[in-house]
Amino acid sequence: MSEQKYKLKTGKVEEKVVGAYKKIENGTVNGYKAVENAVVGTYKKIEDKFVDTFLEKKEDEKKEKKENKVVKAYKKIENGTVNGYKAVENAVVGTYKKIEDKFVDTFLEKKEDETKSEE
Repeated sequence: MSEQKYKLKTGKVEEKVVGAYKKIENGTVNGYKAVENAVVGTYKKIEDKFVDTFLEKKEDEKKEKKENKVVKAYKKIENGTVNGYKAVENAVVGTYKKIEDKFVDTFLEKKEDETKSEE
C-alpha cells in the first residue's frame, strides 16, 4: 500500500465529539479525585484516631540510646559514690571502734556483779 495523502474531514462534528469527550474525561477525572480525596481523608481520620487511642509515640532510637548511656553513666557515678561513702563510713566506724576498745581496755575495768560483793 502506498502512503496515504488524505485524511477524513470531520470539521464541526470532530469538535463536538472531542469537546464532549473532554467534558466526560474531565468530569470522570474530577469525580475520581473527589472520591479519592474523600476516601483518603476518611482513612486518615481513622488512622489518626487509632494511633491516638492505641499507640504511644516511640522516642527516636538515637535519642533513646543516648539517654540509656546517660542513665548508665549516672548509675556508675551513683554506685561509685555510694560504695565510696560506705568504705569511708566503714573505715571511720572501724577506727572509732578500735579507739573505743583501746580506751576501755586502758581506762576502765569491768565492774563486779553487785550481788556477789554483798554476800
